[in-house]
Amino acid sequence: MENSASKGATIRVVSGPFSRSTGYLKDRIHTLMKKATVGITLFGKESSWIWKLIKSLLRLRL
Repeated sequence: MENSASKGATIRVVSGPFSRSTGYLKDRIHTLMKKATVGITLFGKESSWIWKLIKSLLRLRL
């Protein structure tokens, strides 16, 4: 994922059990710890997840 993504940026999960899910960046990207907090909606309810592999996220250009 690009380091230029800012809080609120729309992203897509591209690998793992939530692949193809779309969400948004809830906080800045922690480049030293290589993780990002992402908000996605599952079954009509918003959930927050922490992805440890930044490469599993893709920033969408809308």
